[in-house]
Amino acid sequence: MLRLRVSSIVQETPSIKTFRLVEPDKRPLPAFSAGSHIVLHLTDDLSRSYSLLNSEEDRHVYEIGVACQSDSTGGSKYIHDHLAINDLLAVDEPINSFELARESDNTVLFCGGIGITPMLSMADRLCRSGARWTLVYCARSKASAAYLDRLAAYGNHVHLHFDDVAGGIYDIQSVVDSSPDTTHFYCCGPSPMIEAFRKATSALPLSRVHLESFVTAQSRDHTEGFVVELARSRKVVSVPPGSTILESLRKQGIPVSFSCEQGSCGACETKVLEGRPDHRDGILSERERKAGKTMMICCSGCIGDRLVLDL
Repeated sequence: MLRLRVSSIVQETPSIKTFRLVEPDKRPLPAFSAGSHIVLHLTDDLSRSYSLLNSEEDRHVYEIGVACQSDSTGGSKYIHDHLAINDLLAVDEPINSFELARESDNTVLFCGGIGITPMLSMADRLCRSGARWTLVYCARSKASAAYLDRLAAYGNHVHLHFDDVAGGIYDIQSVVDSSPDTTHFYCCGPSPMIEAFRKATSALPLSRVHLESFVTAQSRDHTEGFVVELARSRKVVSVPPGSTILESLRKQGIPVSFSCEQGSCGACETKVLEGRPDHRDGILSERERKAGKTMMICCSGCIGDRLVLDL
């Protein structure tokens, strides 16, 4: 685990701040690739993941953008209210579950709101590689859109869409339908955009569809508990109402992989052997959800009273 210092804080919009994190002794940071995220350990029981928005060529700084609305109560509010310049943070090394496909000859990036953050790093790499690419950035208004100065450097590669000016949401379907058959599509944004993206790309090969959601559905509204059977260890664990599978396994001392605890990083993805998952993550495609063969145990639950997992 890294111990990083907050070197600067910039207010980008009324609700978005950029935080720059560096090694206190100015040593190079572990390398990362475009689309990566880091996990910030804010308190003993509060950790959150944030995408790195700066160039993967940067070896001495990690930049993250954090959005905090007036009704926020979790990690983003803690960061906005409490983090100050020169504060030290425990941070996991970068991991990437949203990586650019290197073999693509055409790339389209869709993003909305704070979903712009991983796309900035991707745009930097695509520009340097000379690849064919387009970025579509959607926001409710120009005033709510962050990093427009950085995007301006990419000229015609970038298309801006502001709902208040356009009179409605962006038509993702038309772009998907008119793009070459070899195009890779990426999306990061709020739930309505993710759902529109899933619908627009539902007929495409999974290998060409990539998404990441920074807003996941509520994971603690299961009104009834259920049982999880672990096939390899032959253990049975009860998951009470309002709890997650991950929490219940950890309380029993069962070692499992996890990171963000929000259903956005993929670290806790687990194979489902029996039962029907109630998917609440922002990673799996609609086809993967319907197949029910895998799930994110940090946030997803059970439709029914029993799941059998490959653990």
